[in-house]
Amino acid sequence: MLTETGDTSNTLYSERYKQTYHSRFGALTESMHVFLHGAHVATRLSARLPTRVLEIGFGLGLNCLLSADCAQSYQTPLHYTGIEHDPISGTQLHALEYQQLLRQPDLANSLAALLDNPAEPVHLGDHTTVELHVKNATSEILLQSLARTPPYDAIYLDAFSPEHNAECWTLTFLSQLHALLAPTGLLATYCVKGSVRRDLQTAGFTVEKYPGPIGKREVLRAFKTNKHHKIAR
Repeated sequence: MLTETGDTSNTLYSERYKQTYHSRFGALTESMHVFLHGAHVATRLSARLPTRVLEIGFGLGLNCLLSADCAQSYQTPLHYTGIEHDPISGTQLHALEYQQLLRQPDLANSLAALLDNPAEPVHLGDHTTVELHVKNATSEILLQSLARTPPYDAIYLDAFSPEHNAECWTLTFLSQLHALLAPTGLLATYCVKGSVRRDLQTAGFTVEKYPGPIGKREVLRAFKTNKHHKIAR
């Protein structure tokens, strides 16, 4: 069911998880605040630093489109890997009207083509390559494959909440994400649940809470070393 959020951007309601894909207070606002800015992806791209992003819970593709839009604006290479076990169709993406949120609206057409045929990576604009894995994020075969690629500069942990999608928030899975992250990389998520924070720390992350977007008091990012803050800020 199409739902307009507080900043007029749209989202969908998941019958399986009994949640909307984005905050009802603002899908666009949440994506920019929690992920692009929270994981310092916008900062990296504006500094012309080639960037690799892994998204757990590709969902409706908004985080991907906004990241590609930023990469296109700054003419910076971006490699974007998304994992989603049940992707929407290209028709559904167009119905969300995310193209209206972009400086380069045609990026939505390219992503729609990928959603309809996720077997091959696609280019979103001149600077972004997107590959979409239609699998469960916890698939051992998939995680082993990702471990053989260069590490990621940012991980967007955007799965549904631990209460509804518990497998994406276990200590085992968070430890696997830690192994995929570059030494100065950042993991960003909207979830600040105490058990998640503790498991992130046990997995080897340093965890930082900071003020969230409207409707969310705090959100979270996690990093491997203190060097990241010296580099990215």
